[in-house]
Amino acid sequence: TQFKHKLAWNESMPDARGDVQDTIFSLKDYENFGIYFRAVATDLIDTSDFSPWFWFYLDNHNDPPSPFHLIAPLNNSVLPKEVPFSWTNGGDPDPFNKQNYTISKIEIMFDSIPSFNSPGLRLYAKERSGLEFEKDTITVNLPSNFFQAEKLDTYDKVYWKVRMYDFDWHSADGSNVLYTESTESYTFSIGNPPSGLQAPALKTPPDHAFDLPLQVRLEWEAVPGATKYIIQVARDAQFTQLLMDNPNVVQPNFDLKDLEPQTTYYWRIKSRNENEQSDWSVVWKFSTMATPEPVVLLTPTPNSVISTDTVHFVWHAGFPLAERYAFEYATEPGFTQAFVDSSVQDTVYFLTGLEAGRTYYWRVKAFNQAGWGPFSEARDFTIELMDIDDQLPPKAYNLLQNYPNPFNPSTHISFWLPTKDKVKIELFNAYGQKLKTLFYGEKAAGRYELTINLSNLPSGIYFYKMRTSKFQKTRKLILLK
Repeated sequence: TQFKHKLAWNESMPDARGDVQDTIFSLKDYENFGIYFRAVATDLIDTSDFSPWFWFYLDNHNDPPSPFHLIAPLNNSVLPKEVPFSWTNGGDPDPFNKQNYTISKIEIMFDSIPSFNSPGLRLYAKERSGLEFEKDTITVNLPSNFFQAEKLDTYDKVYWKVRMYDFDWHSADGSNVLYTESTESYTFSIGNPPSGLQAPALKTPPDHAFDLPLQVRLEWEAVPGATKYIIQVARDAQFTQLLMDNPNVVQPNFDLKDLEPQTTYYWRIKSRNENEQSDWSVVWKFSTMATPEPVVLLTPTPNSVISTDTVHFVWHAGFPLAERYAFEYATEPGFTQAFVDSSVQDTVYFLTGLEAGRTYYWRVKAFNQAGWGPFSEARDFTIELMDIDDQLPPKAYNLLQNYPNPFNPSTHISFWLPTKDKVKIELFNAYGQKLKTLFYGEKAAGRYELTINLSNLPSGIYFYKMRTSKFQKTRKLILLK
């Protein structure tokens, strides 16, 4: 088995092992590296070819959890007893800015002063167990009678915040930990709520929500005794730039329409009846989406040479909330005389009848409710159709790379036979387990193409292997749903 650091790709192999007796090998003393590895099999007489390279990233999660916000109980609440405490969860970001949830422990901190350093500081801690800390919202139920047992009921006002931990695996004994505290601290008092109409408790969208569409439904808890609600929406937290002041909302929800893109809005609610009004609720805010980010192209790769006049284009879904795409191609890099299709509903596109010997350029942009985003990078490819020699029987066996790759859910696999032979092509998963036989039979000399559909398999890396009486070869394919 051979291993190579991604960060040392141009250097010699740091590890080469020829004594692995199993199909499992453990790496030690590696951290925060991209690792390439491949393997060979041997019976001490013959040795196979190397497998394709695999790559993975060893992340020791030595970053503190991402910033997060408290949700409930609401600030300045009056609580007659213990209630669920909840907050948002941004997890622990990995090196590629994706969420990698590795929260190991949480603590809810309670104190009588906002600095959280009095002798009366109390903690409720919970260690990770299962997947409870991998949700977008973490909710913790305090033990019954917790307030009284910890003497929180003797405080005039209780301040609370949350601390989330992630282990720093640089520490040999794991004792050194990293943590992040909630962006804000809230307060509550313990007792019976005051008489009269209560201020509504806001529900959705959550406070600090972002990338929302340009139509948003506001929801809050119904208040006993209320017949109507007053809703205010503004562009500022002081509500001096009011966009809405509606005193006659009957249901505990309201649909906001025609919002501006990439804008922050603030909202609050009062309950009322014929005799009285409540205080205002807490103020929550949300932000609407921006136009989509540049689309990430998949295939064809830059500078591709394609031996057919039909080309299959694939790209990643646009973010945030792309609804459609504009596909553009031209015969010169400036796109001055480009063909544009701005009604593409999927992340794939086909072109056929392209001219042999010509280089083409293509790019894609995404559209959402906020408008069109910028174009992706521009890529080029060249069409080189088979000449007469290519139409003759091939001179050697070959198994070609599938196309397109990545794909969803169908792709094409071509193979060549220089002479009549029996052919078996099999599909394997990343663990080397055979999943199915894609083709088995006898074929005359020639070039052949299979079309396979893997709609019943999950996204992932797979391998297809061709065997004949005199030839065998394995290639990798990527199913990306």
